[in-house]
Parts: sequence; structure tokens; C-alpha cells
Amino acid sequence: MNQLAISYKESGQLDEAQKAYNAIIKVDPDNLAALFNKAIMIENKGSFDEAYKIMERIIVKHPDFAKAKSKLKELDEKIKSSQGAA
Repeated sequence: MNQLAISYKESGQLDEAQKAYNAIIKVDPDNLAALFNKAIMIENKGSFDEAYKIMERIIVKHPDFAKAKSKLKELDEKIKSSQGAA
């Protein structure tokens, strides 16, 4: 199902991709791939705060996931930057 969500995302069907990620997460709340990919997609839509919260959730469950830690720092900078511009 994660592959279906990725296919939707790659074809620009972001609403369908988000529905697919949500369905995966509903069944498997700790699905690392679905959570991470959903957060990246949400970040790309400009919802940095929401993406940040998902990355935090990932790190709580998977504290050694370096990509999530790196992305969390990146999102923190984006949030600070967007607040400074407001």
C-alpha cells in the first residue's frame, strides 16, 4: 500500500497519496515508511508544523533514524524562517 501512495504522490495526486498514507497509518500507526513519506509530502505542501510533528513522532519510536533527525532539524529551520518572515 505504501507503494500505491508513492505512485499517487509521484503522479501529482497528492490528496490520494495522503489518503493512502492515512489508511496505512490507521492500520499500522508505527509504519516508518508511511509516516516519513507522509511528512515529506506534507512538507512539500508547505505545512512545516504538521510535518515537524510527524517527524517528532517517528523519532520517539525510532530514535536511531538519522534521516528523520536530519529532516527534523531542517523543518525547524523552515519553521523559524517562516515565522521570521511573517
